Amino acid sequence: MIVTDLKIRNFRNYETAEVQFSPGLNVITGLNAQGKTNLLESLVYLSLTRSFRITEDSALIRSGCDFASLACTVEDNERIIQLGTVIYRGGKTLSVNRVPVKRTSEFVGKLNTVLVSPDDLGIFLDAPRERRRLLDQEITKVSSGYLFALQNYRSLLKDRNALLKQNLRDDSYMEILEERMVREEVTIIHGRQDFIQAINAKLPDY
Repeated sequence: MIVTDLKIRNFRNYETAEVQFSPGLNVITGLNAQGKTNLLESLVYLSLTRSFRITEDSALIRSGCDFASLACTVEDNERIIQLGTVIYRGGKTLSVNRVPVKRTSEFVGKLNTVLVSPDDLGIFLDAPRERRRLLDQEITKVSSGYLFALQNYRSLLKDRNALLKQNLRDDSYMEILEERMVREEVTIIHGRQDFIQAINAKLPDY
């Protein structure tokens, strides 16, 4: 899987940019604050539909603009996949081969990226939730079923927490929510276990 080209408009400090990548290793050089990390961030966004640096998509839009757009072409086993996204102040649209898709699970996994940065030290030093976040991020790239279960679980958890804050709680509804959460948790736990086992099987080779 390789990225052959990248198009950026109104993203971070870029007004417009088009990049053609060469097969093999590509080295991006430049002075400080010229946008090297922003370029990498755009590729990660096209992989995960979110930034690895911030949580608010609107902050990715160039100052004074109403939207940002990203597009790239991916070659995967002789298949050509075109990915695109337009980020607005109030949301975003996604497309695969110029056809709009409504669900993130239809988009994530088409382009797999591995980002290595100084912040990765947090994997060892930060709270366990950071390690779970990393696991979730990597597994969703290769398993749409895991992504679907994770999205459902988070939605159910949000509903459950809202219900807990109510003065008059509906215990029957609470039981239904928790039963559905357990079903999604089983998928998530098994997905994490399988992923770790697959990694552990490869570790002796390195």
